[in-house]
Amino acid sequence: MTDATAPCGSVRERLSAYLDARLPEDQLVELRAHLGECADCGAERAALERLDGQLREAFADHPFGDAFVEELLVRLPGPPGGGRSRVAPRPAVGWGWAVAIAAVLLGALGLGLSLRSSESGGARDSEAGSPVLAFAGPGLLGLTPDGSGVPLAPGSPVRAGEHVVAVSTPPAHLRLPDGTRVDLHADTEAFLRREGSGTTLVLAGAEGKVFCEVAKRRAPFRVAARDLEVLVLGTRFLVEQRTRTSSVTVVEGRVLATARSGDRRTLVAGEQAEASSEGEGLLSLSRVVPRRHGLWVPRLAEEQRALERASSSPPLPTDGPREEPTNPPAPSDPPAPPSAGLDQPVAPPAYEQGDR
Repeated sequence: MTDATAPCGSVRERLSAYLDARLPEDQLVELRAHLGECADCGAERAALERLDGQLREAFADHPFGDAFVEELLVRLPGPPGGGRSRVAPRPAVGWGWAVAIAAVLLGALGLGLSLRSSESGGARDSEAGSPVLAFAGPGLLGLTPDGSGVPLAPGSPVRAGEHVVAVSTPPAHLRLPDGTRVDLHADTEAFLRREGSGTTLVLAGAEGKVFCEVAKRRAPFRVAARDLEVLVLGTRFLVEQRTRTSSVTVVEGRVLATARSGDRRTLVAGEQAEASSEGEGLLSLSRVVPRRHGLWVPRLAEEQRALERASSSPPLPTDGPREEPTNPPAPSDPPAPPSAGLDQPVAPPAYEQGDR
């Protein structure tokens, strides 16, 4: 068999890898020779290239990570008859790209992608009897039991146990009936559950970030990360879940943080507690500039800029006689001890021998 007589079926099965530059070198010669001789396969390649270009242009500025893409691509069904759909991961694309590919391809294959509104079915059918705990803001997907994502219309009810994932920048958000707002960083997956009279937000993905502005309430509000849980009645705080650690940073008010080990601390504004999934799981405390840990939230970023502008402004002139500058301290005066730096663990002062 010559290069140009390679079966069309075999060539078309490898077009996806060819367009993604993933085809081994030893197969390129055969495939290129066939494409040069076969008008039908050449037309198939041109159609796929046009589709790739349209999708790249439409979703070039997506803000989403790559982990969700790979998971979605694995779960996408193939076309009827056991054939192969035109889906292939690319190194610089994310969740938004995968949803676009799913919509175009599954719709073309007659499988469809159902975009639901607040009254439609989908993932929430199985939760029909569960209480509504929040309402979706823009930029959220609801995750169905098979792991596919369905856009939620703003204002859609979010029921207990329903997983959502944020896919927008500025951050997507949930709003609870009492006015509590939860901002979710892009790629953050979470769900709400009822515990007694209170509500718990659970971070469900491997990594995620949330900013919570909890309205004053009688019932407690909790955020559960892998390595710690946060309990509040009304405050503003950030929770971040990473691969091996989880942390809470208090912006205003106070929270009660509890690690997996049972280590429990009350934190106030400007304090951060971190717990690790390794070792004893004790809480590590630090003093921080809290809003700097939440610059991904536009409100916190603007507040931090306002604080920095205020601190850098020169003092206003006052009426009265001019004050002469004070003399610098004599060289023999000992320097004042440095204050504890921000974003550093709080440590006791050091003493010279004989001072005790």
